[in-house]
Amino acid sequence: MFGSGAYKEKILDDIINILEDVNKTGSSNVVEKNKHLFLGKYEAIPKLLSSILSKSDQQGESVSVQQIEAVEEEFRKELDEVRTALEENQLMVDSSNDGLWYMHYPKDGKINEDTPFVWSDKFRRMLGYNDKEDFPNVLGSWSLKLYPAEHDAIFAAFCASLTDKTDKTPYNVTYRLQLKSGEYKWFKAIGTVKRDAAGNPLMIGGSLTDIDEDRTNKIELEKTLVRFNYSQNMVSDGVWSARLYDNSKNITDSQNKFWWSMRFKELLGYSSEDTLDNHIKTLFGVIHREELPLVEKSFETLLHSSDIKHYFDIECRMKTANSDKIGSELVDDNLKRRFIAGLADTIGSTRSTHRRFSDDKQMVSFEISGFEYHFVCSLCKLLHSIGCYPDQILWNHPNFHCGNNPYDKKWKKGFKLRVYLDQYEKFGAFAFVSKAISAKENQALESVRNVGMPCADREIKMPSIACVHCDENSELLPDEIRGGHYLHNRHVCAVLGCEHAPYGEIKKLLANAEYCINPFPILIKGKLNEIEDILNTNALTKNRVYTDLNVKISE
Repeated sequence: MFGSGAYKEKILDDIINILEDVNKTGSSNVVEKNKHLFLGKYEAIPKLLSSILSKSDQQGESVSVQQIEAVEEEFRKELDEVRTALEENQLMVDSSNDGLWYMHYPKDGKINEDTPFVWSDKFRRMLGYNDKEDFPNVLGSWSLKLYPAEHDAIFAAFCASLTDKTDKTPYNVTYRLQLKSGEYKWFKAIGTVKRDAAGNPLMIGGSLTDIDEDRTNKIELEKTLVRFNYSQNMVSDGVWSARLYDNSKNITDSQNKFWWSMRFKELLGYSSEDTLDNHIKTLFGVIHREELPLVEKSFETLLHSSDIKHYFDIECRMKTANSDKIGSELVDDNLKRRFIAGLADTIGSTRSTHRRFSDDKQMVSFEISGFEYHFVCSLCKLLHSIGCYPDQILWNHPNFHCGNNPYDKKWKKGFKLRVYLDQYEKFGAFAFVSKAISAKENQALESVRNVGMPCADREIKMPSIACVHCDENSELLPDEIRGGHYLHNRHVCAVLGCEHAPYGEIKKLLANAEYCINPFPILIKGKLNEIEDILNTNALTKNRVYTDLNVKISE
């Protein structure tokens, strides 16, 4: 493609001179000698000239002024089109932040520092150069400025992309180039190869992007993070932070992301290699149930406060057990009994209200706060392993704490893992005198001795009718539990994959699930079609048969 507008005007003058020479000599040989003037976008001109000369030869006449003017006008139209295209293309190039380049693949296939290579002016300016004089259009202008330690690898990547006939080796590299000032900066280069039908390279073109600032900022950020990690590990406090999604005012939003320092994990009994869920439930799950409402309210107040200096400072009890490792180091039954006895002394309750239906069935209840379902499941398995079979687990779930009120928000009461007091007495004892005395008093209320039964051997009776609760999708619940409706405490055991769960009995229960769910635990006033709409909005209540009863309540 031709360069400047002035150069194209010169071509026009040359063409007119050639036509005049044809008139004088009567020969068209001069056109063949100067055919290089008619390449590219001007291919219409030689066709026009050939037509004129052909007619001139046939008629034995010279080329007229009118014919020259016609050629000149035709060429000017072509020239205007090219000028417009060049201006549009130059506007796009000038608007780009990248430096552009291209190279025609040598016919002999040899690539070296002297290979012709076209660099855009923007490319030159990125390196501190001005024009072809100080940055010639040869490959060496670029290759000799590559960082010495990267030169061979980058040049090899360039050649590999060119010579791969399958076109599966992209040219996409990052490297350092030396500027005219002598300093090095980081750049990213991307190139595309044009090939013939056989896959042979014809030319390669691409762009150069300045990434020096971004790369420097990234390195500095990494250094800052390393220094921060060192500093926060030297303090005694467990540091944590949260990134709120889209300035969310809801701390339990599932898209909020939390970060916990290594010291934070250590304080909770985890090792530095352990991975904690980056959600608020990780923190809420270990806070004692009595303090949890205050912590939740404090978070809510903080997020809605317009005072940038507002903060909260709360003392609360937190659980430090690791549910995934419970019992893994208890290698014999003696250690297991001692561990369970220690738990009974600290979280075991012997209140007489923990009976099963009557005073004849007294319990010791392991009271566990938070939402660590796997911890509770592991403790239950540990009791099974020494033959101390739990009677039931009251899971920290709305289906068990608020079975008759679908909108009761006070269901977060923790877990209660209950074992017959008579059964526990065979495997453990209470170190605290108060608990030992309480246990004896409760046993005195019994008329029979109670023996636990393995879960897999127990028959499950139809449970009481319960409602579907609005918090069954609570973010506080673990993923495998969230979103489910549970008909029986052992239904949860089965979902958690416990090997002791009575799966056969659970299947029977699920087959009759429609008789276990109360769609209207609270009276709803409305027309029949309005009530039907409510039924059809819930997967558990729609597509079922209901009986309409007309009840007369007054005269």
